[in-house]
Amino acid sequence: DWLFASELFYRLDALYEEQGTHKKDVERQNQRLGMLRLYVPARLWDLRNARQVAEGLDPLPAYNPIGDDYRVKLASIDERMVVRALGRSAGEHVDRVGMASLMLGGLNAVRTMATTPDLRAAFPGFGDESARGRLLSDLDTEIAALEKSVSVAREADCADLVARLRDANDRSVRMPEPALLHEFGNGAMSRLDEFSAIIWPDEIRRFERNTQGRFVGVGVQIEFDELSNIKVVTPLDGTPAQRAGIRSGDVIKKVDGQIAYGFTLDQAVDVITGPEHTKVVLTIERDQGEQGKQEIDFPLTRSYIQVKTVK
Repeated sequence: DWLFASELFYRLDALYEEQGTHKKDVERQNQRLGMLRLYVPARLWDLRNARQVAEGLDPLPAYNPIGDDYRVKLASIDERMVVRALGRSAGEHVDRVGMASLMLGGLNAVRTMATTPDLRAAFPGFGDESARGRLLSDLDTEIAALEKSVSVAREADCADLVARLRDANDRSVRMPEPALLHEFGNGAMSRLDEFSAIIWPDEIRRFERNTQGRFVGVGVQIEFDELSNIKVVTPLDGTPAQRAGIRSGDVIKKVDGQIAYGFTLDQAVDVITGPEHTKVVLTIERDQGEQGKQEIDFPLTRSYIQVKTVK
């Protein structure tokens, strides 16, 4: 149970924080949970729901898969993108960690990936023990060679390693290349400080929204209500949502006809936002008093939303 293991290691790390005895265990478990969240989100939902029920709490809302396909999220990742990102990180990070350390972090992350049995649901090749063994053997060989090397690794060495890693994958478990590159890149960046990361293409919109206060969407602030429905906190002034008549307290039941119940807030934001001038239909449930609850469709056109710092 990865959640239980993660909690135990987190507590052990808190007890032995000064010695750092379990720091690497916590990092590895966090990597595993991140992989489950991306590649097999339904399995992570199962684990979380089981923990909820075991603690005497209400079950979670049913898992909703809309917008949760890792193949769509990682589709635009390629080798050049990852190698360039690591090249800049090795050369420009304040701590001057070095390319060899980043490469080791990437290899160890792929090793963690290959030793996480729950990922077999996304990568059938992981279920072939012979193929998985070949990949692990190739990874161990590369790790041992890097640990013994006395030469300074460069960006070209990283490119060569990524090419060998791709070939090793093709000879063994055959996971999709973007997934391999994604975990190699994340593992490499984990060798830097906790504030350094690659912002992947599918994360750019969220990153810009959080850092610039400007994004493309319809202009609603949302939260969960007590029944885990997605509720409108407030429409932002002068936005498509406000002009269309969406109100505070409205519940978002569907997005483009897809049921929204069971979304995480990040899922909801990802499917509601999108490119400028594109259309989205929000189906709102509104309490009409004596007339009861009524569902209303609001066709909206996404536009740039400027979030004001001071209202």
